[in-house]
Amino acid sequence: MKPKMPSVGKKANEKSWLSSVLKHRVTNSVLLVVQALSAGMCFSLPAAFFPTRALTRGFDESLIGVLFGVYAGIRCLCYIALGNQIPQLGVKFSLISGYIVAGVCIVLFALLDYGPSGNIYIFMCFACRIIEAFGLGAANLSMYSMGASIYPEKKTLIFSLIHSSFFLGTMCGPAFGGILYEYTNFVTPFLILGITAASIAVFNIFSLPSIKASPVRSNNTILTLLNDKFVVCCTIMNFVQTMCIGFYDTTYSIHLNVVFGLSPALVGALFLMAPASNSLSGLIWGAILTRNQHVNTIAIMIIGQCVLVCGMLLMGPSPILNIPQTLPVVVTGTLILGLGMGTTMIPSIETLLKLSKHRLQWKQTVENNTVVMSLATSSGACGLFIGPLIAGPLAQYLKMPLAATIFVSSNVLIAIISGGLVMFYMYKRWNIFAPPLTRYGKQEQYNDGEAVPLIDNS
Repeated sequence: MKPKMPSVGKKANEKSWLSSVLKHRVTNSVLLVVQALSAGMCFSLPAAFFPTRALTRGFDESLIGVLFGVYAGIRCLCYIALGNQIPQLGVKFSLISGYIVAGVCIVLFALLDYGPSGNIYIFMCFACRIIEAFGLGAANLSMYSMGASIYPEKKTLIFSLIHSSFFLGTMCGPAFGGILYEYTNFVTPFLILGITAASIAVFNIFSLPSIKASPVRSNNTILTLLNDKFVVCCTIMNFVQTMCIGFYDTTYSIHLNVVFGLSPALVGALFLMAPASNSLSGLIWGAILTRNQHVNTIAIMIIGQCVLVCGMLLMGPSPILNIPQTLPVVVTGTLILGLGMGTTMIPSIETLLKLSKHRLQWKQTVENNTVVMSLATSSGACGLFIGPLIAGPLAQYLKMPLAATIFVSSNVLIAIISGGLVMFYMYKRWNIFAPPLTRYGKQEQYNDGEAVPLIDNS
């Protein structure tokens, strides 16, 4: 429980109260980091060894891409459906129940290895991953709501910390799974992670605070956010860059096995590269944007898109570069790819928060912040859903270098369009984060001088 406020004038008690509050917030922050880490591991654990094994159990490369994509697609639907429902259902309840469901499904997924191959195995794999994705979707969205409630004055920093921890988990998942799979068996990695996730959920019952929803329910939704053209632009950029993550997760391990003949343990270790640089750049940008609120985050996102394109071209490497296909070149490409992801993702979250606050005049409440994060996470999950669906057939019928070149062309197009829109506004010297003009060319005013919101928050 949170400590009570001391009486005025008692300095010793006040110092003790402040110390207790800081300790309480740090403990909760550590718990959020651990949970985000485990969520990332749940998503990426099968990436290093499951595709190769699944080929022997009735899957083909296209169907493997669908399995990875469906996981992200269900998370996307979960984010959209629960965007303004999480505070009403209970942030703590959604977080705990989501992790318990995910932990049970991970264990069941491991036990499928003892079942028959073919259509039954494929169906049960899809069933387990779909239910697991729904549980983790509710838990991930609740994590952002919990973080915004604990650190209302440093939302961008705590969001970047959760984001970086998630991608650190995606980094550790393939390495953890690949090493355990090589030295034990198929079941052990899933069993350990599933029990760990369920145990963390039980521990949260006694540690995390309960977040009370606002007595007045907000009518703001994702569709309300998407009424603004800059929100749409930011969402599309986020969607396209996460498509590259889906491409990476689906094709990278097979590419390393076929071209370089690497073991599952070494493939898992090489999966560390992109998420590691993603997490590092995400933390750096989170700290920068928390300290300086006047940075042009859309311009940073465009730079991130360009860096991401360079990484994808090197990861093949692309035929247009005309360089030899060596392991150092591929690893360099994955590192640059991760830097581009982090440089795009965290500024996109800050951009959406700014747009909702300044252009749409939303109050900074738990409900509204959850809706903003549901748009950011759902657009990312949608990219992770579409990416593998496209990547699977491309990798199956084309070689990896050519497939990556075709895939990354969408990023080039989006960067050009978004960059042109931003440069046009900079040329006109218009403030992107100001409320939109009315039809009379002026911003209407409240009696107290504040701009009239586009949305009725009553």
